[in-house]
Parts: sequence; structure tokens; C-alpha cells
Amino acid sequence: MTRKTPSRWWHLASVILFLSLAVITPVAMIFQLVSLLSLGENFTVPGTHVVKVEKPGKYGIWNVVSEFRAGVQRDYTEKLPNGTRIRVTDTAGEEISTTADLNCTETFGDSTRKSVCIFEANEAGSYSIIVDGITEERSLMVRRCLASNVVALFFLGGLMVTLGWIAPILISVLVEIKRYNAKKESANQQAQRTFQTPPRLV
Repeated sequence: MTRKTPSRWWHLASVILFLSLAVITPVAMIFQLVSLLSLGENFTVPGTHVVKVEKPGKYGIWNVVSEFRAGVQRDYTEKLPNGTRIRVTDTAGEEISTTADLNCTETFGDSTRKSVCIFEANEAGSYSIIVDGITEERSLMVRRCLASNVVALFFLGGLMVTLGWIAPILISVLVEIKRYNAKKESANQQAQRTFQTPPRLV
């Protein structure tokens, strides 16, 4: 029985797989990362800002160092003025503790931010962020902590990109090996049939 020769269309399938995973995945990762970073909610201080928490978890408060707001580029100091006090109250009006965040900096569009502190929202509902002790008007931002989301995004994305490079090569190599073996087997069978055919008498 002759072994079936794999079609060369498998090479086209490997190219499509490469484009889908190794090329499109990084683009999708960038869009997803931009989508995550755009979830932040800016607010003006001093004063009180009420943020509606839909999912319990850790939320970070960021100092907006620069932003484009109301048609004007606004720049502020990288550190909040001395005497600035940030308090957070939960849905019952009870003050909850905040912890200082690492000195992280992120730039998104026209805005640059530096992390200030983190608070834990144990349940969904409205939380009040009270900022006082300063006289100048400036902007802060609150957003759900994204560390785990970003790690998961880069882990899965990296896995898919790696697969996008390795899988198409393996497919093409296996196809060519099978094609070679099938052709070799067919040639051997043809040679065997030729050898076994008795000569015709003249």
C-alpha cells in the first residue's frame, strides 16, 4: 500500500498560523495594554472624589505629573506637596488604610503618572477619596491595580508568539519529511514491480 503524500497546502496553513500567532498577537497585546491603561479615572484635588467599585480588589491612586486637559497642557511636580493627606472611606463611611506604593511611573498618551498609594476595596460599592492639606489644584487618578493582568497578558502573549514561531516550522518540516518518505516508498514499490515483471518472449 502506497503512503499518501501530504499536500503542499500544509505550508500555506503554517504561514497562516505564523501570521495569526507571531504577528497578530503582539498587535493585539498592544491594543489590550492600551485598553487596560485607559481604565483610569482622573479627578481634581483638593476635595473628595467618589469612585464606584464594581470588583473588589486593590486599587491604586496615582499622582498625575503631566496631562492635556481642557485644551491645555498642564505640568505638576513629581511629588505631592508637603502636607498632602489622602484618606479613603469605604461604603459604610469608615476610613480604610492605605499603603505606600512603589515609585512606579507610567506614560500614557499625553499623561505621565507616578504611583502614590494603594487601598483595598473588600466589596463593590462607592468609595470616597478625600484629599486635603494642599492649596494648589492638580490631578490624581484612581484605577484598579493591573499588575496581575499585565503579567498574565505578557505570559499568554509570549506563549502564543513562541508557538507562532515554532509550530509553523515543525509543520513544514514534518510535511517535507512525510512527502520525502512517501515518494521514496512509491519509488521503491515501482522498482519492485519492475523487477518482479517477467520478461516478454519475442
